[in-house]
Amino acid sequence: MNVTILGLGYFNGITGYNIHTQYFFQALRHHFPVLEIDLQDTQRTIKKGIDLWVSSSKENPQTTHIIVHINQPDRINEYLGLPGIHIAFSIWESTLYPGNWLENLKKVDFIWTPSH
Repeated sequence: MNVTILGLGYFNGITGYNIHTQYFFQALRHHFPVLEIDLQDTQRTIKKGIDLWVSSSKENPQTTHIIVHINQPDRINEYLGLPGIHIAFSIWESTLYPGNWLENLKKVDFIWTPSH
């Protein structure tokens, strides 16, 4: 089974989100090809990555395309139109999500959460 991963998140920085995003996709790269898009980049840079993903999806329909969102769920809507299986890996260090996040999390195919 051929799999390729699109990693959407905040890669550059020193916060917990940044470090988790870096390490998570670094680990995935040991098993699958990963195209990383830092959502802090310019819109032009993000668009280039998105265009590459869409082109690859069309050229390789036999490949399973998986999009992993490691970002705040309020950004998920921006990328739901991309081809592939959408996974939200949501890290939130609280017992309650902000209200608008829940509606966006309902739109992805899978939700992953960290655990022991």
